[in-house]
Amino acid sequence: LPMTIGYFVMSWRTRQSWKFFAVLGGLLCVMAANLALTLTRGAWVGVLVATIYIMLYFERRLLWGLLVILLLSPFLMPRAVKDRFQTMWEHPPGFMSERPQWWKPSVQLLAKYKITGIGLGRFRYEYHLHGPQGMYHQPYHAHNIYLQVAVEQGVPSLIVFLWILFLLSRQLFALRPMDDFWGAGLF
Repeated sequence: LPMTIGYFVMSWRTRQSWKFFAVLGGLLCVMAANLALTLTRGAWVGVLVATIYIMLYFERRLLWGLLVILLLSPFLMPRAVKDRFQTMWEHPPGFMSERPQWWKPSVQLLAKYKITGIGLGRFRYEYHLHGPQGMYHQPYHAHNIYLQVAVEQGVPSLIVFLWILFLLSRQLFALRPMDDFWGAGLF
C-alpha cells in the first residue's frame, strides 16, 4: 500500500495521464478497504506513518486530503473496525497485558535454543509446554516479529533478517535522486 501511495503521489506531482491516476486511485481505495478489514492495528499505524512521510516528503498539499479522509472515516467505517479502534482507547482485560507474559517464555526459549531455534510453526506447542499456567490465551506467535524469528529460527536467522532489512533500506535510499517516476514512486 505505501508503494501504491508513492506512485499515486508521484503521478499527481508529475502530471501523469488521468487514466493512470484514476487506476492508481481505484487501487488505493481497494487496498485501503482491505487494510481496514484486516483489523490489524499495527498495519494501520504503519501505513498511516508511511503515508504521512510520503506526503511530507513529496507533496504537502495532499495532507489536507488525508485529514479529510481521517475525519470522515469514523462515519464510514464498518462496526468491526470501529470496535477494533475502541480497544486501543479502552484497554480491556487482555489487551496488550498478556504480551509481556508471552515474551518472557519466548526469551527463555531463545536462551535455550540460541542457534537452532525451536523450529518453524512450533511456537504455540512450545509455549504450551513452557509458558505460565492458566493463561487467558495461548498465542500462535510471540507478537514481536524480531523475537519470533529468533525463537523459531535462532539468532543467526535474526541477524540475516536484520541484514536483509538493512539492505532493502539502503537500496530504497539510493533511489532518492528522484530522476525518474518509477524510482521516486518506489522510494
